[in-house]
Amino acid sequence: MKALRSLDERQVVAPVVQVGDHRFTWSGTLREGQYLMLWPGEPIRRHGPPLTEPESSGTPTETFALPVRASSGPITQMEDRNFLTSS
Repeated sequence: MKALRSLDERQVVAPVVQVGDHRFTWSGTLREGQYLMLWPGEPIRRHGPPLTEPESSGTPTETFALPVRASSGPITQMEDRNFLTSS
């Protein structure tokens, strides 16, 4: 326990991202300034300090598409990049 809250390291342990019916978990810790990048069909990657290169989950995620409503048209399917950040 630290006397000052500002000295506590901000982190998220085993973060989970849910997109529709799809659930993705990072087995590790996401620290302040780091973020995860998720591409359908590719491994999840962690970026940010103090990493010099992205760290990979090693296992490709499943492929999925998100419904997107265009401002002047019907709902279409679109692949998307999703980000989870720690601030």
